[in-house]
Amino acid sequence: MDTLEQQRLASLRALGLLDTPAEERFDRITRLAQRTFSAPIVLISLIDEKRVWFKSRVGLAETEMPRDGSFCEETLACDGLMLVPDAAKDPRFASHPLVAGGPRIRFYAGQPLQAPDGRTVGALSLLDVVPRDLDLEQRRALRDLTGMVQEQLASAGPAGGSADEQSRMVARLRDTPGRRALRRNVRAGLLAAALIVLAVSGVSIFQTRRIVAEADSISAASPRGAEIALSVGRMTKAARFLRVAVVVRGVVALALLGFVFWLFLREDDARLAAEAAVELERARLKGVIDGIPDGVVAADTRGRLILFNHAAERIIGMGVVEADPAQFSRIYGVYLHDGVTPCPPESLPMGRALAGDSVRDVELVVRNAQRPGGVRVSASASMIRGADGAPAGAILVFRDIGERA
Repeated sequence: MDTLEQQRLASLRALGLLDTPAEERFDRITRLAQRTFSAPIVLISLIDEKRVWFKSRVGLAETEMPRDGSFCEETLACDGLMLVPDAAKDPRFASHPLVAGGPRIRFYAGQPLQAPDGRTVGALSLLDVVPRDLDLEQRRALRDLTGMVQEQLASAGPAGGSADEQSRMVARLRDTPGRRALRRNVRAGLLAAALIVLAVSGVSIFQTRRIVAEADSISAASPRGAEIALSVGRMTKAARFLRVAVVVRGVVALALLGFVFWLFLREDDARLAAEAAVELERARLKGVIDGIPDGVVAADTRGRLILFNHAAERIIGMGVVEADPAQFSRIYGVYLHDGVTPCPPESLPMGRALAGDSVRDVELVVRNAQRPGGVRVSASASMIRGADGAPAGAILVFRDIGERA
């Protein structure tokens, strides 16, 4: 099993939804999808190592099916809609039990479902017993319903409990290599300090024992010297007191080191909780943005791209590119509405928004290696301002207006 699949499965399990009872918040969406598309079977599927498990289903009695060779397994590899107009004529699925037998499925449409961290964990699927297709409006409607499912996934867990979500996120953050190294280094440093305290205390105790032993030998060698005996007695008493003081000092030093480590762990846990809250909010926001059927792209004040939702990648065939913003028109293949004239960098909606312009419904054509036929889009852009009113970047929203260039 490769690393990406392990990460995907970790994201799936973090949702806490596998093998949980039916929930109205998901069943409501499958019923709505059935009415919207007149599809006899609608499934919300979660895909683990070996099976496709149905969190919600309409029109199918089975609660799960083997993953190998399934429609949903193919959907995992898709960036957008997977469409099978007639499964009986598709060599990938012609022998599948649902196609060759059972309900004799012919039509399948599956939209990938993303967890809050963006990894694909399942699919929202439509199945029919007759060959068919989806028009442009139906495809948009399926993306909208998928976004609704992803909003529910963003509040992961059977009850959507934020406490469990927070605990899982804290555990994941604590288990990152950097955090493990930090705690290991602090623990090693404090342990080294404790060993030094023990070593110094041991040497001091050994020295006091030597003093007591020498005092006893002097006292034994001069039994008739009263003054010597008195001095030796005082020396012995002082040495024994010093030994007790050394032990007490060592215990206090070790206790202080333990207290420092406890304070570090408490402060680190507080930082982890704060980071987890930010990450969860970011994941929820990303889930919502990825559920939007229109393309959404954001840039910082220097025009560098910092956000590309799934719809944006699907529409133009590309995601975030690390490049000079002046090269975006060439890299993404942006043309003016005539589909022939390259769009000047200063005319790109994002750049205009960063300059303070408000851009509304500008028609452009995107043509690149991934979209050689060209996609006509309607784009709008505006500046993003921070809490203090200062410019913080810009956001671009665009949609495929359905007219191929």
